[in-house]
Amino acid sequence: MARFKRAFAAAVITLLALTACGGDADETATPSARVVSEGEALPVGEIPEPQGEPVLYVFDSASGDEVRLDLATLERLRLEEWTLFEPFVERDMAFTGVPMTTLLDTVGVPDGATEVVFDALDDYQSVFTLEELRAGDVLLATSDDEGRMPIDRGGPIRIVFADGSVAGENPNLWIWSIRDMTFR
Repeated sequence: MARFKRAFAAAVITLLALTACGGDADETATPSARVVSEGEALPVGEIPEPQGEPVLYVFDSASGDEVRLDLATLERLRLEEWTLFEPFVERDMAFTGVPMTTLLDTVGVPDGATEVVFDALDDYQSVFTLEELRAGDVLLATSDDEGRMPIDRGGPIRIVFADGSVAGENPNLWIWSIRDMTFR
């Protein structure tokens, strides 16, 4: 019986240590996420024309093709709410938006594209590799814990990263008040 108790105690301690250290789990960040809406799968090439003001222009630099998306269309896609530490306001915040993997699947990634350039309304630019955007820890936020985001709060759309995201450690990649994204 004493042998069983020691083995059981060792197993519990090992389990607790692995949980605390992350064990052999995947080292990529996992956001504190809640699915808000499963959304629709809009086939590439069948994105509806905006009914409201476009908030995102998507360009293919090779072909010159353009897709325009309004908030209503973005919010028809899969929506998730992520709670994360926002480093510029230095507090935890909740953001709701479209996982970048969903957006890429919706607009379609042009053949040969290796990176995406995001431009803000003030002409600030962030350049991502497709690998960074497909990592599962990037969200195109359409609202924060105060609701829809006006320009003076970084809206109408912005990029946020899950806590622990490798790309999110680079402050130059945090971009808000996004105007367009260009595949190149």
